[in-house]
This record gives sequence, C-alpha cells and structure tokens, in this order.
Amino acid sequence: MKNSANTIKKFWRWIIGYEDTLIETICEAFTIITVINSYMMISGLDKPKIGRFTYIHLLIRLTIISTVCVIWDYEDAFQSIKKYITKMKNIKGIAKINIKKIYKNVLENKYNSICVIYTFIIVSICLVMALGPYVPKGGVKLYFNLILLFAFISITILFLYILEKIKTLFHKNPRL
Repeated sequence: MKNSANTIKKFWRWIIGYEDTLIETICEAFTIITVINSYMMISGLDKPKIGRFTYIHLLIRLTIISTVCVIWDYEDAFQSIKKYITKMKNIKGIAKINIKKIYKNVLENKYNSICVIYTFIIVSICLVMALGPYVPKGGVKLYFNLILLFAFISITILFLYILEKIKTLFHKNPRL
C-alpha cells in the first residue's frame, strides 16, 4: 500500500513539476479549478453564486485546495516551510525588492507566474468584497470577469515575453 502511495506521489510531482513550490502548486490548482468552474457558471452547468457568498465561496475553495495539497504532499510542504523560515532568518534588515529579478522570473516561469498573479488578485478582491461595507452582486458577470482576468494576465505575460524576445533578437543582431 505504501509503495503505491509513493508511486502516485512521484507521478503527482512529475505532473506539477519538481521545481514547483507548495504555493505554486496551490495557485495552479486554484487557477485551473476557478477557470473551469467560471465557465460552468457562465454556461449554466452550475448555478452562479450571488452576493457576498460568491467571494466567500472562492476563499473556501482556496482553503480546501490548500488543505488537500498540504495533506497530499506533506513532506514537500514541511520542506517548503523550513526553506522559507531559513530564508527569512538569513535576511538582514528589510528585504529589497528587485524588480528586474521578479520580471525575469515571470518571463522564465510564465505558467506559474500567471497562476500566482491570478490567485493573488482574486484573493485580494475576495477579501475586500467579503469584508467590505457594501453588498457585492456576484453572479454570472463576476465569473465572466474571472475568465477575462485570466485571459488578460496570460496575454500580458505573453506580450512581455514576445517583447523581451524581440529585444534580445535586436541586441544580438544589430543589423536587423
């Protein structure tokens, strides 16, 4: 039984990629499920949520996905937490944000970056809407906008990647 569980975990790690951190794995799963579920809401396969519950539902989804990922791959989860704590202990003073390094990382890891940015934006929106003083509508428009947000982030990162490739091409061959 234990060998089959290890085989399944190895297959799982192969699918998501060995380099993916726990956060990236959670964001990938959340993005895939949210985009598919949004399509289902728009097409009528599922009943769209309305009001404040819409945003709470998205946060609950993220919590469930996070819990499943941690339980499923707890060894990697603990290693990721240990690496993060060690990294934070080694930082002296306030960490400097290196925009060029972040930009390069986004272009190198396009899919992971899309998922992390998408998840971060949705969680931010959900927290504001769930805790805000006004009652949000939710409904089909929200789910349509979630798909548009995913498309916008994907196209933006693809556009930046193409611009970087063109810049590299002209830099390597100035006669073009």
